[in-house]
Amino acid sequence: MYGNSAVRDAGFTELRNCLDKEVWECIHPNEKINRPIPSKLFLTPKTSPSGEFKLLKGRIVGGGHRQDASQFSESEVSSPTVSLTSVIIGAAMAAHRCQHVMTLDHKAAYLNAAMKGPEVIMLLSPDVSSLLVELDDSHTRYVRPDLKIAVRLKKALYGCIQSALLWYNELSSTIVNMGFIKNPYDLCSFRRVRDDDECTILVYVDDLFIMSSAQHNLLEVSSTLRKKYGGITTTEGQVHDYLGIRWDFSIAKQVSLSMEGYVKDLLAKFKPLKGASTPAGSDLFEIKDSSPLLGKEKRELYHSAIMTLHYLAKRVRPDILAA
Repeated sequence: MYGNSAVRDAGFTELRNCLDKEVWECIHPNEKINRPIPSKLFLTPKTSPSGEFKLLKGRIVGGGHRQDASQFSESEVSSPTVSLTSVIIGAAMAAHRCQHVMTLDHKAAYLNAAMKGPEVIMLLSPDVSSLLVELDDSHTRYVRPDLKIAVRLKKALYGCIQSALLWYNELSSTIVNMGFIKNPYDLCSFRRVRDDDECTILVYVDDLFIMSSAQHNLLEVSSTLRKKYGGITTTEGQVHDYLGIRWDFSIAKQVSLSMEGYVKDLLAKFKPLKGASTPAGSDLFEIKDSSPLLGKEKRELYHSAIMTLHYLAKRVRPDILAA
């Protein structure tokens, strides 16, 4: 769909991130390795909430399912993300107060956190190993007879059991050190008040939603994070893409939410035959015992449609939520 060059470019970009951030150290083929986990290079097309293609993103993911989960407690692997309620309330408050808004995205976020816990040995697949050798031929000496390269992880690679929490701890520590206080009811919501300046940061893994009464607070936060982690992109102004939603602050004291791309994909998948003002009929709450059960295929399609619409309704279409 995107061509071999796009695939190679995505793979090279991800491998450069790993090398620049010293994510691993290679292991010589003669060194014995115990219980290595596999890895895969995943390729994902990134689109805007309106549905436009942006880029093909590559990500090397470790096979965390092969790690020994008994070596970790639940508190060592469970990582929080900001609640959707917090984001919607925060955006509404920012609009009402006419605050400045910035969204910020970390590139290869997990790779900024040091790996902790039991040693993790990982095998790069033959195709990824080949790309790595092509990128830096000094890695030729690490290629094993099965054409794989074994590496010892030094950073929290995506897919590993403990990686999400390691990145959250790293980022939240940096934010707290900037003077922000963590909300005890939502551990991904941070707030700082200095004199009349108020600033709020909402964190969803590697995506930040930042709101402040003063522009310089946004610049301070982005500058501090860029200096420490590098590879961040920021968006300022009145229109932002965050969590697959387009947030539009163009009208004073208002914010509108839309997911046009998601709706287009939904319509293309389920192919409705006609339109309606509401998905609910007057008999919404009536149970018809005589109605025949759906077959397996239609039942799965029905459940898929319901959950797809539920995801949409919780974000931008509350009018259809009850139905």
